[in-house]
Amino acid sequence: MSWNDFSIRENGQMSRLTWAADPNMDVVYVSPFPLSKDILQYYAKLLGITGDSEVSQRFKVVHPENFSRFPSHFSLSDVLRYSPRCLKRISHFIRGRDAFIIPGYVGPRDWLLSHRLGVPMLGFSGDFTTAYSSKTGARRLFAASDVAVAPGSCEFESVDALHSCISRFILEHIDATRFIIKIDNESSGRGLAVLDAADLKSVLSLRKERQRNLAAWFDPVKQGAALRRVEEEVKRRLVEIAIVARGDLFPNFAAFQEVLLKSGGVIELMPENVVGCPGANVFVHPSGHVELRSTFDSLRSQAFSPLGVLCPQSSTQHVALAQASIAVGKQISQRGAFGFATVQFISWLDANGEERLWGIDVDTALTDSAASCDLFLFLSGGTFSIDDGRVIVEPPSDSLDAIAAPRHFVALDYLYSPRPVAWHIFFLTFGPADITQTYRLFSTMYFSTSAG
Repeated sequence: MSWNDFSIRENGQMSRLTWAADPNMDVVYVSPFPLSKDILQYYAKLLGITGDSEVSQRFKVVHPENFSRFPSHFSLSDVLRYSPRCLKRISHFIRGRDAFIIPGYVGPRDWLLSHRLGVPMLGFSGDFTTAYSSKTGARRLFAASDVAVAPGSCEFESVDALHSCISRFILEHIDATRFIIKIDNESSGRGLAVLDAADLKSVLSLRKERQRNLAAWFDPVKQGAALRRVEEEVKRRLVEIAIVARGDLFPNFAAFQEVLLKSGGVIELMPENVVGCPGANVFVHPSGHVELRSTFDSLRSQAFSPLGVLCPQSSTQHVALAQASIAVGKQISQRGAFGFATVQFISWLDANGEERLWGIDVDTALTDSAASCDLFLFLSGGTFSIDDGRVIVEPPSDSLDAIAAPRHFVALDYLYSPRPVAWHIFFLTFGPADITQTYRLFSTMYFSTSAG
């Protein structure tokens, strides 16, 4: 198992408990392990800021009593199915009520749990997740939504086919600086490798030849000869020049390539002038309505690993992001699916300084970024504006001079220390004058220090 602290990550969305602030909603939160009294008291006090004295009665936190009897790689749904006392508690709490399960990424075990409890699931089917949460599946969904994606190719099933595909793609984009290779079924920046065109001598030579005689460059005979030159060097040097983003998962490109050929994948063009990685959290209703719930900028390390979010996003035009995300949501609905989803993009500037937006991924689940945005809206008392993408916090009713102001926040999804420490946690919100500099600060900090 290559996910460290799997159970801790499974417990990464305790902010779902804030849904109990709605007087018409009760929440049963299933933790993969027992939570301390301090944590439970903290969330009880957190929900208490609403002034509702009954809010603590509207949520329950349970854990499977047999959590310690199974291997660490067992999913929470599996462990829960084999914990009859916990199942009985859940059944007792939801008896006579309209209840449903909101899972993470749906698999066969989640459906077995749903049948065991006799409760429907508000989420995508496993088949839909398999089809469209992959890299190639997301590209198909973006294409159907008329959302631009990076130029890419995904036609390879053998080492020779991979070399041929990469060579053709490089030749078609001879001026491109870098290319990114993605394993189809990986996520969170885990299955990525980067190829720098400057490391290929044949590419540098062909650029000069094209510059000397552009007309001859388009000669089919010369194109065939150029392709053979690039392919010969790619076959010989790909393993040594391609850089794997996560060396802790793949010690070298040969190991990466083995998984790539088994799982499939895609090679894409990497834009140079990247502005940010905006995303949108949507909810596709069973009726077909697509609700834009929040937006964010993803903070990532040099190894492309997600570190946290800045909410709401400020790296692209809100209207373009909203329209693209809703278009993807409508395509999801047309395929008979509904539930929470996160649509991710990359924002960049072309040679003319014009802003461009490419779709890069679709997460078919309630993601950590969506849960973090929900927590921010709850704590700030703010309202997300679908029209302009701002989060507006109204002034206190007894204030005469204050006006409604936009707010932002930064959230780190996962803090880890190898030894016990005292964490001093504080809540940050930013006004409009601070947000550009704050985004640059976090981007510089994370992109320059987190590669290891």
